[in-house]
Amino acid sequence: TERPQDLAGGAREALPRAELRGDGVRCWAPGGACVPGYWAWRGTLGAPQMPQDSAGRCQGASSAGCFFMASTARPLSPQLRDRGSWGYAPTLPAAELCCLRVLRAAPTGRAGAASRGSSWAGSGLTCCSPDSLSPSTMEPSKKMDPAGALQANPPLQLRPDRGAAGAAVLAPEQGGYKERFVKTVEDKYKCEKCRLVLCDPRQTECGHRFCETCMAALLSSSSPKCSACQEGIVKDKVFRDNCCKREILALQVFCRNESRGCTEQLTLGQLLPHLKNDCQFEELPCVRADCKERVLRRDLRGHVDKACKYREATCTHCKSQVPMVTLQKHEDTECPCVVVSCPHKCSVQALLRRELSAHLSECVNAPSTCSFKRYGCVFQGTNQQIKAHEASSAVQHVNLLKEWSSSLEKKKHSEHACARAPGRPRPPRSPGLVLGRAQGPLEASGPVSLLQNESVEKNKSIQSLHNQICSFEIEIERQKETLRNNESKILHLQRVIDSQAEKLKELDKEIRPFRQSWEEADSMKSSVESLQSRVTELESVDKSAGQAARNTGLLESQLSRHDQMLSVHDIRLADMDLRFQVLETASYNGVLIWKIRDYKRRKQEAVMGKTLSLYSQPFYTGYFGYKMCARVYLNGDGMGKGTHLSLFFVIMRGEYDALLPWPFKQKVTLMLMDQGSSRRHLGDAFKPDPNSSSFKKPTGEMNIASGCPVFVAQTVLENGTYIKDDTIFIKVIVDTSDLPDP
Repeated sequence: TERPQDLAGGAREALPRAELRGDGVRCWAPGGACVPGYWAWRGTLGAPQMPQDSAGRCQGASSAGCFFMASTARPLSPQLRDRGSWGYAPTLPAAELCCLRVLRAAPTGRAGAASRGSSWAGSGLTCCSPDSLSPSTMEPSKKMDPAGALQANPPLQLRPDRGAAGAAVLAPEQGGYKERFVKTVEDKYKCEKCRLVLCDPRQTECGHRFCETCMAALLSSSSPKCSACQEGIVKDKVFRDNCCKREILALQVFCRNESRGCTEQLTLGQLLPHLKNDCQFEELPCVRADCKERVLRRDLRGHVDKACKYREATCTHCKSQVPMVTLQKHEDTECPCVVVSCPHKCSVQALLRRELSAHLSECVNAPSTCSFKRYGCVFQGTNQQIKAHEASSAVQHVNLLKEWSSSLEKKKHSEHACARAPGRPRPPRSPGLVLGRAQGPLEASGPVSLLQNESVEKNKSIQSLHNQICSFEIEIERQKETLRNNESKILHLQRVIDSQAEKLKELDKEIRPFRQSWEEADSMKSSVESLQSRVTELESVDKSAGQAARNTGLLESQLSRHDQMLSVHDIRLADMDLRFQVLETASYNGVLIWKIRDYKRRKQEAVMGKTLSLYSQPFYTGYFGYKMCARVYLNGDGMGKGTHLSLFFVIMRGEYDALLPWPFKQKVTLMLMDQGSSRRHLGDAFKPDPNSSSFKKPTGEMNIASGCPVFVAQTVLENGTYIKDDTIFIKVIVDTSDLPDP
């Protein structure tokens, strides 16, 4: 290899060697140690292999970082050391570019098995293909400093492709994305063929982008050309534009279910997970296979639990789980625990359906035939009648058996006569008959032996006929069983037909709204036509409307003036209403009875510091007398704070103060009313101090309050009968006996 010329000091020392094999790239320095000063080299690949151990690891490799590039690029600046930067080899064709990241190997680390487009996780060795290199998508921590950039090359910044195994993305089958984007999409993100937002973009040699399917359609032609510039397209020079793809997947879109009410705005790459997992307005099929309805995700649980026709319902009789749609039919025809009556109207009026088949075999009213029917008896009736018939017709049945036996004998005689007639072959004898004749005590010429042989033959014939009859009966029973199976199948088919009929009825119900919508559309069409005629009439009246518009402006100005006047009147009315309420509750005899509701709440507000004191309504010593009020601190004031209720007397500024004597000299009595039957009111009285400013002629709205800070202890107040229904009463009495008239 060739040593880089920009190494610090220019020392001529042994350089690292590199070997590019099928299983990766290896580098060694003399002694097997990595040399962190060598960042890149150029020269011939395939230098002799340096010493390594049996596992293929460099002998004595250090943990220092080595950044190297297997290419014919120029050496990188040493300033890139320990930064984990990415280099670029401009002299190497793009298809052959193999860029390797910083390797921080363990003491026995192996730098190998790196290939294009893959990452070797064991050592931190990373290799990226040209498809994944993009300046705009390079991670900030991987960008190259200007001081370390190659001076002869453009400042292209690269990063490895990390989207090879990304999450699934919603993509159309043909062309680009048709989603509604939050912001207007730039033209650079649109396909040159379909003019939609690019889906899995491909870039041509001329720099234009197409959707994957649009590019496939172009390449399928004999001479593909770019739709934008009409230049020829070479298939091998079309590559996947992953940078553009990431930018498109980061664009904000509205949810596809916006029309149903979804207000989510998310990136295009998040749309498919949103629709699959999160969107409450996505239509989903019912989880039950038989149910064909589709409901919104937010309504799916309610549909499954309460609305689905195929949800499981418990039969009230047998407690089994049955689909709701077949519950009524189950109870009518199938439930084994439903109480039914005998169809033959016997004495048994009620029994379970599962016991019905056993009952029918024993029911006295069930139709049946005589057990001697095969011998010729034709009697038919109920089970009870059959029993009576068999008991009373025993002789008849014996005669029938004799006739049947004699007919069999005649038949056997005729067969035997035919067998012994001359000129006809004799029927073969059974082995048992030959054996019997051979073992008999008499010879064949004796008449007794002949009769015995004939009797044996008849008995055998009768036995064979009996066996045939038994086989016929078995076959008949088998046929009956087949008939019963066919009947059950027919019943099942009937049920299927009934269910299909119900589905047809449901479809008819679903079609009815569409029919109504068609009718409504026709009515809307007629109404639109009438509106069009009305519009033409209004257009004809448009000229006269100009004058009306001017009159309307004049009326609006007059209305605004009236509104202002009404506002002023409303304010005056509110003030007069307040005055009326004060006058209505005012007292003019010098006595105030003050009712304070919601004592607990008001005291809590006083404790918390929200409302420390309360003022009563004003009261007067006369119509033209002093104006006064009371003031109370429910949590106390001054030395009584937190322990007592404080009560004060306040002189207010009145309308007739100029006619009254000052300072105020009348005796004042403060009282807390006892609401119990004992009426033990708590009170305190005082004579005003003439020198106090509290009793001089008011210069403001009211003078400083004067009274008792420790009027009553809160323990006395709250434990007695002074509070009732969360209400207290305070009384203030002003002595007016010696008050002169104004």
